[in-house]
Amino acid sequence: MMPGSLKYSEEALGHLDKLSDFLVRQAGAQTALHVIDELLDSFDILSDMPYIGRTHPDPLLADRGYRVYVAGRYVGVYLVTDEGAWMAGVYHTKTDWLTRTSSD
Repeated sequence: MMPGSLKYSEEALGHLDKLSDFLVRQAGAQTALHVIDELLDSFDILSDMPYIGRTHPDPLLADRGYRVYVAGRYVGVYLVTDEGAWMAGVYHTKTDWLTRTSSD
């Protein structure tokens, strides 16, 4: 795996778009931009240290290689592949993210 390789699935990008839209409505565009930037910066560590996240708690997803990385109030669900880290989804920790990712 090459260092510096973190890619986002269409689903993960959709999650980030929904989060951004929500934050714009609730707190304004500047806050939304700040939160999304901080979140993406937090996930960047996966480029160089993809195994820093823990194994996914769902046994089925763990067997498929899924891992989770918690960044503040959000959790990223991702895979480590030969090409790098691949972010499958981004969820707020207060949502039932375990159930949501189990159906993927």
